[in-house]
Amino acid sequence: MKTKQFLIIFVASIIIVFQICAQNVAEIEKLLNESVNYSYGKNRQNLNTIEELIRKTQNNSERRQIEQVLAKVLLNEKATIEFKEFICRQLWYLGTSQSVNAVSTLFTNENTVGWACYALTRNPSKDAEVALVNALKIVSLSSRPAVIAALGQRRSELAVDELYKLCNENDNRISDAAIKALDQIGNEQCATYLLKLYESNNSRIKEKSSYALIACANSLSKSGKQSFALDIYNKLFATSSELSIREASLRGIVENSGAKATDFLVKILKSNEANLYTAAIGAINLLKEKQVFKKIADSLGDFPQTVQPPVINMLAEKKEKGLLAVAKKLVDSQNQEIRIASIKALGTIGDESVVGILTKVISKNVQPEKNLAINSLKMLQGTKVDNEIVSHLRKASPPALLDLINIAVDRNITASIPELLKICASKEPDIKKKAFSAIGQLGEPSIIKDVVSIVIKMENDAAQDKAVAAVVSLAEKIKDTKTRSSVVLDQWENAKTDSAKASLLRIAGGIGDETALQFLSKIVQQDDQPKFQEIAIRELAQWQDESAIPVLKGIYQKTKNQTYRTLALRGYVRLLSSATKLNTEDIIKHYEQSLNYSQTPDEKKQILAGLGNVPDEKALALALPLIEDNSVKSEAAQSILQISASIYGSNPNLAKTAINKVLASNIDENLTKQAKIILKQIEANIAYITLWEVAGPYFKEGNNYDALFNIVFPPEEGKTEVNWRPIPAGTNPKQPYIIDLLKFFGGEQRVAYARTYIYSPTDQNARLELGSDDGAKVWLNGELVHSINAARPITPDSDKVNIKLKKGWNSLLLKITQNNLGWEFCVKIVKQDGAPLENLRYATKPN
Repeated sequence: MKTKQFLIIFVASIIIVFQICAQNVAEIEKLLNESVNYSYGKNRQNLNTIEELIRKTQNNSERRQIEQVLAKVLLNEKATIEFKEFICRQLWYLGTSQSVNAVSTLFTNENTVGWACYALTRNPSKDAEVALVNALKIVSLSSRPAVIAALGQRRSELAVDELYKLCNENDNRISDAAIKALDQIGNEQCATYLLKLYESNNSRIKEKSSYALIACANSLSKSGKQSFALDIYNKLFATSSELSIREASLRGIVENSGAKATDFLVKILKSNEANLYTAAIGAINLLKEKQVFKKIADSLGDFPQTVQPPVINMLAEKKEKGLLAVAKKLVDSQNQEIRIASIKALGTIGDESVVGILTKVISKNVQPEKNLAINSLKMLQGTKVDNEIVSHLRKASPPALLDLINIAVDRNITASIPELLKICASKEPDIKKKAFSAIGQLGEPSIIKDVVSIVIKMENDAAQDKAVAAVVSLAEKIKDTKTRSSVVLDQWENAKTDSAKASLLRIAGGIGDETALQFLSKIVQQDDQPKFQEIAIRELAQWQDESAIPVLKGIYQKTKNQTYRTLALRGYVRLLSSATKLNTEDIIKHYEQSLNYSQTPDEKKQILAGLGNVPDEKALALALPLIEDNSVKSEAAQSILQISASIYGSNPNLAKTAINKVLASNIDENLTKQAKIILKQIEANIAYITLWEVAGPYFKEGNNYDALFNIVFPPEEGKTEVNWRPIPAGTNPKQPYIIDLLKFFGGEQRVAYARTYIYSPTDQNARLELGSDDGAKVWLNGELVHSINAARPITPDSDKVNIKLKKGWNSLLLKITQNNLGWEFCVKIVKQDGAPLENLRYATKPN
């Protein structure tokens, strides 16, 4: 029963398909009959519909029915040329033997011959090919080239004899088209006919047939008839006067001659036929047997000098080892181009045996050969090459030795260290400097004592700075960062000269670990050793982290030596400006104490320059009185403006008062201009909070910004060990309220926290407006009031949250996620209707 039902459904489906097909064909026939008088410029809607229906047709039976309709309509006496063109376009796509007779009728009209050729060229049937051959006899002379071209495109072997007859026509268009068609068909019969034409006394036919023969020979070669193709190439190469024909024949001979091709190329390259050199050199790439390249390399010296460089380059690209022996000799050629090519080749195919040759080239100090030899030495492969370079380090003399040391560094030849240590005893300052630098880059901490033993024996040596830098570089590779300088300072007692001890102190300063800090601090206390004392202070003044702050502070406050005092203060202020482990309150205390101990205007100027970077009201309080001091008036004003610009978000009234004090002082035009700009910013952005402390960044391996949004980090837990740091307001004068976390922290796939405190004089309702890049969480007084996990660019005030401020200080904590690109936020507090909210104050610490 089921089988019977299936058959019924199947038959019904077939019937439906045939019905649909019949409907399509009928629709197309109807539209065609309505369009027989179509001409350019008329409504094309019917034709567009026909094309769409044909395009959608996949059923082969339906396609044949449509083809029959197209053929039938093509014979309509009322059909315009434009309409017939349309039909031919469709038959180009659909045509088979069914439509050939109808299309062939177009050959009788000169205006439609081209469209008949178009329709039949792609038609796969034999009938279409026969129709085109027959058309040669019936179309006019002016139309015959179109039919010939169609036969050529079809590669019609049936037409070869007829086409050959037309090659000698007086009409050049017919003759040229026929010759072209023979080269497109490209079988042996065509080649035979073209060879006959090539013997013609007619120079034009001879030339056209020579190009056709090249194309024909190429086709024969690809179809496996290499012997016949080779005969054609040889004939053309031997008899043609056209350079392009000879070059093409040359390539054909090489591709089809097998092992004999190499001998042929060598013969050409040795000849005096200079116009063929470029083609012959390029044909080397066509050789398939790798061993044949050696024959060319062995013959290289017999080639003209102009040929040798490109051949050397070609063989070097092929990594032909047979070139090595020849290139070694040609490095000394009298011809610069040959020398250059040979030096380059040695870098590609050379081994340890060429190190001495290239070193000799370097020692001659002739450009560009010297630089090329250096590059080749850097390129050479293998440990044996490295060992050979080390051996030449022992015997090379300046300036080659300098270059060899550089090469050893570029090649990372650690085995050169023993030899470099010996070179450090050289009497040539530049050599010694280069050797020490190389040791610093290549060496390991295990050789520090060896280098230090050299350093402590140096006395007023020009290479002393490089020696010190080398030891510092080696020490930086020690994993224990706290005691790196121990291995150096252990040699203090062995340093017998002032120069040696000075070097050790400078090394300790360069390493900059805890051990070095303690040692240098002791030296500072030794007033009976002023030479060492000054060096120690200079090193401390350049310290890289705030661990030296207490030492520098002590020197500044206690020393009576003005030079020491100046050095210490400079380092002290610099470290305070970059300190990350000190809180803002401690930093301000340091500045306050330094001002109390200041003795000269220059000292106050240094302190004010650093104080201006502290975004805190107390810092402002320190700077304000100094605007009355004429000796530092300008510096004090600059500091006041910097601080005011960073705190106006917390206390705009205080900032405006301070800025107005600068304006009243009327110090100079530039400061006045700055002050007015900041005042304008305050008025425009008074509702925004610009006083923040930040903590972070926090991240967790394998978690992106989306996952990090819900991971709890210490600032959310209220832990006291969190390192909070002040962050400056934005630097964009148009949006100074945007806090740039990316500039401060950097990185991707992480989060940071920001906090501040809001003072409200009463309990009151308010609205928090937030913009963030990317997601954000907001806690007010420990309560989560807003949360959005998103990847987005910042849009100020995009998020609006109604909040309630209590009387007194309110804590505000933000968590901002970072996906990639920008990472920033901005916050303002206004009334719930968006109006300004007066009398709020902000602080990073409630007081």
